[in-house]
Amino acid sequence: MDKRTILAFVFIGLIVILLPYYYNLINPPKENLVDTETGIVSEDRAYNIDTSYTKRVREQQYPSSESSTVDESEKIPFTTTDGKWQKSDTDGARIIKIETPYYIASVSAAGGKFISFKLKEFSDRRGGMVEMIGRGDSDLHYPNAYFTFSNIGLSTHELIFQPSGGNLNVNPGRTAELVLTAELLNGGKIVKRYGFSGDNYRIDFDIETYGVPDISDYYVRWDGAVNITEPDTAQDLSYSKAYAKMGGEIVTFDAPKKGDRDISSSGKTDWIALRSKYFEIAMVPQSSTEGINFRARRLNASATGLKEFELAMKMHSSRRDLKENFILYLGPIDSKRLSSLNVGLEATMNWGWSIIKPFSKLVLWSFKQLHAVIPNYGIVIIVFSILIKIILWPLTHKSFQSMKKMSKLQPLIKELKEKYKSDPQKMQKETMRLYKEHKVNPMGGCLPVLLQMPLLYSLFIVFRSTIELREANFAFWINDLSLPDTIINLPFALPLYGNHVTVLPILMGISTFFQSKMTITDPNQKMMLYFMPIFLTLMFNNFPAGLTLYYTLFNLLSMVHQRIISVKDDGAPAAAGITTQKKSVLGRKK
Repeated sequence: MDKRTILAFVFIGLIVILLPYYYNLINPPKENLVDTETGIVSEDRAYNIDTSYTKRVREQQYPSSESSTVDESEKIPFTTTDGKWQKSDTDGARIIKIETPYYIASVSAAGGKFISFKLKEFSDRRGGMVEMIGRGDSDLHYPNAYFTFSNIGLSTHELIFQPSGGNLNVNPGRTAELVLTAELLNGGKIVKRYGFSGDNYRIDFDIETYGVPDISDYYVRWDGAVNITEPDTAQDLSYSKAYAKMGGEIVTFDAPKKGDRDISSSGKTDWIALRSKYFEIAMVPQSSTEGINFRARRLNASATGLKEFELAMKMHSSRRDLKENFILYLGPIDSKRLSSLNVGLEATMNWGWSIIKPFSKLVLWSFKQLHAVIPNYGIVIIVFSILIKIILWPLTHKSFQSMKKMSKLQPLIKELKEKYKSDPQKMQKETMRLYKEHKVNPMGGCLPVLLQMPLLYSLFIVFRSTIELREANFAFWINDLSLPDTIINLPFALPLYGNHVTVLPILMGISTFFQSKMTITDPNQKMMLYFMPIFLTLMFNNFPAGLTLYYTLFNLLSMVHQRIISVKDDGAPAAAGITTQKKSVLGRKK
């Protein structure tokens, strides 16, 4: 390797190390965007938030008490900002709890909204259950699944609803309904109905109005975000986005790094959704819609700045009394569960580029099939790596053979370079003739690797973002295949490496070194023998343990494969050919 190549690698390394510091220098995170006392975003933000509602909820629904548990029968004082539709007196709001085999939800009579939705199947990695309802930096429960009737100044999130009964316990195979009724001053009423099932994450959600005048156009909304659940907040937030399906196309919507972003679009909307890395909230209308309005923002301008979304579907009704039906989904991003709704919500899953998508789906399907027989996902990865090696054996075998032939030709190529160093065109012509005589394709070692790239990238996608590997235990210190296999947490963070020490990336780096040592024979490539193992060890330190386990096993299997080829190849015919060819080269040299 020449000096210029070495300098290029040095500069690349410096750029990788110094880039995060450069970003912080030119775009420092904003301070004091959130009032630490009230949790309300500062007035200097570009987007004005209605603080009257959020302050009131914080003061009255979440009093300053050490206990965060609210008894379901407790009456909580609540008043509305507008006395036009409902009295502002001593009415109270109850908390109704719903428990199924899949979740424990809490619905507040204040607004008739979810204030908690905990998934029993999944841990928040802190000893509790995953909480779906995002709270943000302000620790507020956002209004969700609510309606705004703009032309008459009415919003259901500011109303007090009376529940039809107490807590609900829904067993497998059973259903239960929670009816919430808001009595209005004009004698009308608004009814919200939630239908819960003991068999899945689907919730039937209906709205009915009686005696509410002048309803024509209105909005059904969900504000907030899916709660952050993963230790790597920045990575979890990178998956945090809003989605809509309109005209058969999926619209993806994200928050900008600073400020806010708005989008409005007319047309039929099949559903709207919010997701994080592993979990999703979706709302599916059962009647025609006329368009969507989205708004997104961050609480601070950084990679870990929490996101807030406002999602609204515009609806139209020609009837005096409104009756609309919706489906809610609050649960894991699981292809089978999302597909069961038959509305295309599985399109929100991250499969990679279009060319990669079929490979990603095939990999995940294979994982599930193997796991149906093998209960440990770590063992599944081992078996899967062996199967992939067997499938790719013809390609890798051809690649290894090509590299072996190329290594045997290196002395002749060196001779040609010396002989024709003053005539590059002649040197290239003689080199190609040499390849042809020995039936060697100079791209033979690279082409099989390129053909494997879609599969390798799909593995990267699946290992990083599928719910199946979340909290999947393997053995020894590897207790979560979706996280790095950390054994030591550092009190500081190193550029590119991170703030923890892992074992599998070190083993993978060592296996990469020995595998490269078996294949690299060109002295000009010796630098790569040391550079790649170090680079991969640093890069994989923050990757999921399942992904690193797969690549480590694949390296080891490749070393075995190369060893088999070396044992079978006695080298006699090739050596004789090279000797003859070398004499021919030397003869022409004279």
